[in-house]
Amino acid sequence: SNQYLHLDGEDDSVILEDASQYLVGSTGHTMAGWFWFDELAYGQGIMDFRGASEDEFYIIMLNNGQMECRWIPNGTTYEILTPEFSILPEVWQHIAFTFTGSEITMFINGEIVETKPAAGVFDAPDVDFSIGESVITCCDFYFGGGVDEVTLWSRSLSQEEVQDMMDNELTGAEEGLELYYKFNQGVPADDNTSITHAVCEIDGGNDGELVGFALTGEESNFNG
Repeated sequence: SNQYLHLDGEDDSVILEDASQYLVGSTGHTMAGWFWFDELAYGQGIMDFRGASEDEFYIIMLNNGQMECRWIPNGTTYEILTPEFSILPEVWQHIAFTFTGSEITMFINGEIVETKPAAGVFDAPDVDFSIGESVITCCDFYFGGGVDEVTLWSRSLSQEEVQDMMDNELTGAEEGLELYYKFNQGVPADDNTSITHAVCEIDGGNDGELVGFALTGEESNFNG
């Protein structure tokens, strides 16, 4: 339907509580989605398991379109910092971050930005999955822009699979696909205040709570 969800960069986020249960015991992980950045502002949370334990897996925006991508099992940090302006404002870009069991890899628009050695397992089953927010001790970082086709996998996707996902809509029955949000809800830029959750497209899946959204007008609302 070409719809997406717009976040205002102030207090909007999509939260699924205890979503890290889908990563516990798996040998690989992937988080991915399409993102439109309204501006290259510092400290924007993109996709996130963070802040509730020593196990973390997240992507945030730093200055000038640089992204900090971290896999932190049991307090041990493995990190990829993308080059400045690897992300551009006001254009749709596909972002994916994978852990294979021995490496972390960051993809932008299906191309590998960097791969680094990494190890560990995700033990904590009660860390929330956040889209558009990253929580740390001092503050919350909020994303401003559009999001679409956000997925979480309990396995590592190959580059070929990431590229295929960019070109073809998923069915929801793919191996290892745990969460899938298409954001094709409501009426674009209209009054959608009756909607409280983003629908998970997987049978028996989990809908994510819409937190902070105005759900009226072109911003902080479903759009397209």
